[in-house]
Amino acid sequence: MNTKTTALFMATAIAAVQCLGATSRDAAALQRELEELRKQYETEHLQLEAYRLAFGNMQQGVGSLDAAAREKYLLGTIASTDRAAAELAIASSNFIDQVREAMKLNPLPPARAAQMSLRIEDLEKVILRTTAMP
Repeated sequence: MNTKTTALFMATAIAAVQCLGATSRDAAALQRELEELRKQYETEHLQLEAYRLAFGNMQQGVGSLDAAAREKYLLGTIASTDRAAAELAIASSNFIDQVREAMKLNPLPPARAAQMSLRIEDLEKVILRTTAMP
C-alpha cells in the first residue's frame, strides 16, 4: 500500500470518527482500532524500507548472497509483503463496515454523507487493486 492509499485511509477513518457523532465509547473504539491499523502499517512500511535497502545493497554487490539465495530471499520478501498487504486490506475492509454501520446509526447531513461515501468507495477500489495483484 502506498503513501497516497494510507493518507486516503487515514483521512477517511479520521473523518468518520469525527463526523459520525457516534457515542464516545464507539468513537473511542474506532479510534483505538484506527491507531492499531496505523501502527501496523508503520511497522510494515519500515520493514518494506529495510527490504528495499537490503535489495539495493545486494544489487551493488555489498550482499554476499549468490543468485539462487538472493532470489529465494526476494521471493520470501515478496510473499511477506503480500501477506501484510492482504491483512491490511482485510482490516481496512472491516473498518469500512464499522464506519458504514456507525453512519446508519448516526445519519450525517446529505452532503457529508455523500463525501464519506465517496471516500469509502475510493478506499474500497484501492483495497480491490491491492488484493487483485497477481
